[in-house]
Amino acid sequence: MLKNQVKCFITIIGFIVFIVLSKCSTYYIRSQRDLYKSFSKTEKIVYRKAIDFLEDCYKNKKPVRLFPGCEVKQIEVDRKNKTIKICFNDKFSYIPFREDNTKEIYNYFKKKLGPRYKNYSVFIYTLNKPIEELIPNFYRQNVSEIDISRMAKPNYVESKIVRNISRPYIPSRGLYNNHIVIMPSHGWYYSYRRDRWEWQRPRLLGTVEDKLTFSLAVQYLVPMLENAGAYVFMPRERDIQVNEVIIDNDGGHETSYYYEVFKDSTNPWLKGNEKGFALVKTPYESNVNPFKLGTFRKIYSDTIETAYIELVPDIPEDGYYSIYISYHSYDSSAVDVRYRVYYNGGQADFFVNQKIGGSTWIYLGKFKFKKGINPTIGKVVLTNKSSYKGKIITADAVRFGGGVGNIKRGGKLSRRPRYLEGARYYLQYAGLPDSLVYNISDDTNDYRDDYISRSEFPNYLKGVLRVQDTAKKFVGLSVPIDLSLSIHTDAGLNNSIDTTIGTLAIYSVYDRDSLTVFPDSISRFTNRDLADIVQTQIVYDIRKKYFKKWNRRELLNAKYAETYLTDLPSMILELLSHQNPYDVRFMHDPNFKFDVSRAIYKGILKYLSFQYRRGYTVQPLPVHNFTSYFSGKKSVTLSWSPTIDTLEKSAKPDRYIVYIRRDNEDFDSGLLINDTIITFVSLIPGRIYSFKVTAVNDGGESFPSEILSVCWLDSAKGNVLIVNGFDRISAPEFLNLPKFKGFFLNIDEGVPYKFDVSYVGQQYNFNPYSKFINNDRPGFGASFSDLETKVISGNSFDYPYLHGKSIKKLGYSFVSTSDEAVASGKVNLMDYDIIDFIYGEEKQTVMPGDKGNVKYQIFNKKIKNKVIEFCNNNGKIFISGAYVCSDLFYGPLSDSFDIYFSKEILKMDLGTNYGSRSGKVFSDDSLFSSIIPEFEYCNTFNDSIYKVESPDAILPVGNGARTILRYDENYFSSGIAYNGNYSIVIFGFPFETILGQENRDKVMEAVFKYLLLPNKNGS
Repeated sequence: MLKNQVKCFITIIGFIVFIVLSKCSTYYIRSQRDLYKSFSKTEKIVYRKAIDFLEDCYKNKKPVRLFPGCEVKQIEVDRKNKTIKICFNDKFSYIPFREDNTKEIYNYFKKKLGPRYKNYSVFIYTLNKPIEELIPNFYRQNVSEIDISRMAKPNYVESKIVRNISRPYIPSRGLYNNHIVIMPSHGWYYSYRRDRWEWQRPRLLGTVEDKLTFSLAVQYLVPMLENAGAYVFMPRERDIQVNEVIIDNDGGHETSYYYEVFKDSTNPWLKGNEKGFALVKTPYESNVNPFKLGTFRKIYSDTIETAYIELVPDIPEDGYYSIYISYHSYDSSAVDVRYRVYYNGGQADFFVNQKIGGSTWIYLGKFKFKKGINPTIGKVVLTNKSSYKGKIITADAVRFGGGVGNIKRGGKLSRRPRYLEGARYYLQYAGLPDSLVYNISDDTNDYRDDYISRSEFPNYLKGVLRVQDTAKKFVGLSVPIDLSLSIHTDAGLNNSIDTTIGTLAIYSVYDRDSLTVFPDSISRFTNRDLADIVQTQIVYDIRKKYFKKWNRRELLNAKYAETYLTDLPSMILELLSHQNPYDVRFMHDPNFKFDVSRAIYKGILKYLSFQYRRGYTVQPLPVHNFTSYFSGKKSVTLSWSPTIDTLEKSAKPDRYIVYIRRDNEDFDSGLLINDTIITFVSLIPGRIYSFKVTAVNDGGESFPSEILSVCWLDSAKGNVLIVNGFDRISAPEFLNLPKFKGFFLNIDEGVPYKFDVSYVGQQYNFNPYSKFINNDRPGFGASFSDLETKVISGNSFDYPYLHGKSIKKLGYSFVSTSDEAVASGKVNLMDYDIIDFIYGEEKQTVMPGDKGNVKYQIFNKKIKNKVIEFCNNNGKIFISGAYVCSDLFYGPLSDSFDIYFSKEILKMDLGTNYGSRSGKVFSDDSLFSSIIPEFEYCNTFNDSIYKVESPDAILPVGNGARTILRYDENYFSSGIAYNGNYSIVIFGFPFETILGQENRDKVMEAVFKYLLLPNKNGS
């Protein structure tokens, strides 16, 4: 009896052990019990070891850290061939596999299985692949282990679709011959259910996903890819210019000009036999293809120019306009069709491969144009000169600017700039076939059509679009698209404010027919390589520069349209969560946008370089320490320093491009040099020259430096040094209280990089416990929408020019410099009669993340010492900025010496750091009043100058110091002057934000009169 009881007890214990093993993690489903029963005795042993492995991973994070939900899918033991195959479910594939962690996993099982199975070969599977085969080719050490099936085939295209031959370098180790599709998520779309246009996502935390990803792509990522030499397509309008001018042989903008000229009567311009673009029947109804409404022109090429077309737009207002061309493609089309753009800064020449990309809009670039008709500095010229005679050259419409939506849905227009609209509408405007690309739902579901159109867009460009109806003929555009990357910010909310939702990468190894190869027979597992490399680069860079706990989410194989419908290498990047405030705190920061875009670009570069079996070099970072000085009569010398990239050794510059702007023209095409110093001679007296510099290597070109301006006057009253200390770009103020979280713009609205198009309006719901109801009532983070169609100005890095224009009018020559160059000792302040410090909205700013980095201090120790030395030598200084005093008193790095410097040297005390909201200033001094009694500075969002939300009220300190300006609304002191052994004028608001050139000139005149008053000591 006892023996039976013991046997029964042992049986029960065994069953309990099994239950514990199979249910010890909440991530194992009950069906594992049935799976266990199906195993042989040996397989059950292996299964238990596999369960031990999962438990060890979840408890100790070793040998790998797994995502929840990993399960054993199958165990196979082949005693005859001595092999063990352990298959895990797809969730096991969420981790990135590398040679080291796969080795650790195999070593774990070898050890756990013990001597009994030491002669067995173990194979561990997920996604129906051994895990070692999921290591991206890029990360494999042994060349013999490279998976050739997922490598790109040689690219036989005769020429890149567009080549900017005015660019003075070729990035041979960049992305020069690559064509890439970048797809920012969603956009303004028409909802049939609600009978209105709306966003696909709610307005949260001052932004909306539809705009946030667009700003990342257009302002950062796409320029980086283009600087590396790639040609980038986008399924949404990229130009934020709301004006649009179209010139076409069938008619367009009625006041613009279209000229055809031919010198050889045997080779005239002729009408093409096929359809072309026409700007008729607008707004366009559903299924209307504007590239099927008109005609185009054609001619044969010649080795000398015998014909050309001039297209001269009537530009509605000064500004920057993207130029798009269109043409028709033939097999015998020329591959080096010459286009020349004349713009307000010179000219730019392009070669266009007309064999590919016909009957749609092809982007050339963005250029500055003057208002009106300007035939010498505002036109596009197409010539028939080519390397080969007898090739076909075609000409269709040319478009200037982005424009506004002109696709009618449900009888309604979007009433939005075109760049805000979803892909479905732009792709109709761009001539793509409706039933194959953008109108799959036959006018019933624009939401669905929008994401499907984004998926089919790369296929159409490449020519691999699948046609279910064999009666339909389809010819794509034959553009050799290398990859497609979609950028999203999926939703997710974390209650812990110091935790990010993080970065998710999505790919698909299956297509719509469940095939695992592309139509060109390349394995779709290359998608996983792409997703892994890009995600790895992003997480690595963010953890290094911002936040060591940045969350790396799943590497997810899933059937999302933009991956499984796209028949070429593709991925979806869910960069972060637009719903989680801590994620958005990063995303609102322009520094982060730059760095994360650079990570994406580097991931793409590394993937494509390996795909095409070539080396790579990462483009450099922008230069710093930029300065200028007169090196002789009518000559100026520029110098700068390269910036070392601590994350990428290859990103070292070896050349530089200096761009020149004359007066208010645009910058020219640049001068390539090998040194970090250059001298320009024979300056024209009275002309303002502006310069910016980029760093170059074989991988491409950096973003530009700040802009410095100089002006030489033959009979100048003196020399002025303008110090540009306004480098700051930052996110708005972020508040983190238990029941109040979000972006509080009343304190600080932040500073965009050049401009911002991601902002929708101020956040009004700060309650983190407020629930989501729908997109119109999204709860926590809900934001206004009054600014979502606006382009908001940020830091243009071009303020020495604005200051210099007023200084020149007073009869002074001037040069300008960065504040870093002053701090480093490259600039001697004693060489100048007057110093003008530009501090804009510069102030100490704590970067997001856990690094505790503080940037943008106004007066660092070295600059304070330089100022003190200058003042001790009877110096004359003008300082303006919104935080010139409060940064000394309240900055994170401020100390007692800052207070001393403010009071004893600058003769300035802090009244309040919220001096005014009206933007109105009046003169409280007879000298100032005699020149300009009152004026205003910018205190509203606009597209021309940044808004000042929190100017300092500053108080004079000591004898010889007095208030000269006051804010109109409260009489707080807004400007002070000191005259003693030296002279100082300080504004608590930025000079460059004063509205109107005439007002700025008068204010600068009054400032100089103060500075030039005899010093107290009689000097």
